[in-house]
Amino acid sequence: MNRHATDDGVFIRSLATRGHHGGLSRATSATVAVLDAAGFPVIFVETVGAGQSEVEVADAADAVVVVTAPGLGDQVQALKAGLLEIADLLVVNKGDREGADRALADLTAMLALASRPVPPLVKTVASTETGVGELVAALELFRARPAAARAARRRQQAARQIVAIAGERARARAEAAIGREGDGGRQEDVRQEEGASLASTVDAVAARTLDPWSAADRLLEVLS
Repeated sequence: MNRHATDDGVFIRSLATRGHHGGLSRATSATVAVLDAAGFPVIFVETVGAGQSEVEVADAADAVVVVTAPGLGDQVQALKAGLLEIADLLVVNKGDREGADRALADLTAMLALASRPVPPLVKTVASTETGVGELVAALELFRARPAAARAARRRQQAARQIVAIAGERARARAEAAIGREGDGGRQEDVRQEEGASLASTVDAVAARTLDPWSAADRLLEVLS
């Protein structure tokens, strides 16, 4: 990133998680929306180093690249519980080190047992850019998916974003009402309201004609 931080058309910003779980800052989705509206053609989101349950990046990105390295050992098994289920591309970096082929074999075996389509698996050496061209080509193929497939994914993301934001706001309002703060507050259960009104709201967020925060307010009005 240091090499390209001052390039024309490149903007890099670090966001503190501030204790938020999920591998991302609470402001990540909003930041991505702003950069998208500003016309940036490609936006990369790097997590803090997500674990098996920190998979919120799947709701913020059109493609999820899970990067591993040789020598993870038992940690590869931990990946199976979460990250492998959301990976659109799998990368074994530091592919010139001992154990790289073993890591590839372990991941290949685990993916063969999965019920979902097997994502591409690429070996890279970032320091020499070996395999990076193959990785970029795989991402370009993913971006070239049919419009219907991209729209379906964004609609699914929109639905999850609305529910997540509505849950946070409902909890904050509940905590304020009973005078409690922080972890001691009770998480409100937010149920998805069925019907034409909510369906059209989700469609609007997926089509980028309505932001998910406004949609969350609409959902809360329906549930109140």
